[in-house]
Amino acid sequence: MSLRNCSKMYYLAFVSNRFEGVLPSSIGNLSTQLTELLLGRNKISGTIPVALQNLINLIVLGMDENLFTGMIPTCFGRFQKMQGLNLLGNKLSGKIPSSIGNLTQLADLFLSQNNLEGSIPPSIRTCQSLQQLDVAENYLSGVIPQQDFRHTDVDMQKCLLSVLNIGILCSLESPKERINMEEVIKELQMIKSTFLGLGIRKGRPSRAQRCSNWVSVVKP
Repeated sequence: MSLRNCSKMYYLAFVSNRFEGVLPSSIGNLSTQLTELLLGRNKISGTIPVALQNLINLIVLGMDENLFTGMIPTCFGRFQKMQGLNLLGNKLSGKIPSSIGNLTQLADLFLSQNNLEGSIPPSIRTCQSLQQLDVAENYLSGVIPQQDFRHTDVDMQKCLLSVLNIGILCSLESPKERINMEEVIKELQMIKSTFLGLGIRKGRPSRAQRCSNWVSVVKP
């Protein structure tokens, strides 16, 4: 059976095996319905095939802890739905492409333990959903771009206002008017379940957290 015939495939994982050799360009012939592709912790070498750009519906791409060389393809900027990208622990070189800023839904970006150089592209400021960025153990230089918080997520604003309101109710001058601790706990639990969930995502777990070796790894 050829995987290219699996037209409805949405999840494919080869994590923690002994696959080696070059990743064939035919990987781009997989189903365009594929949302998660996990290849982490193998011995796959060579450059990352540009053909991956055909998988336009990818939400999570994990290629961590392999032997990939060359540059991060600029075509990765086409992944408009991408929430998690994990390339840590390879031998990637060159600069982080500015096209990474096109990934406006990106929440987790792991590029540590490579040979990347240059600076972090200013375009990363447009990744307003970014929660985790790991670029440790590279050869990066320059300044760290400041994220633009003018468009802070509305849910985050509501969450902060709710917590602030509880603080005000706890600090009223008259003890009789102050909210009691039982009510405080209930209110905080409601805020947590409503807003915090996982990363202010309305209680929906981030699919990026399912990526192989998704925890940031930084050697001492």
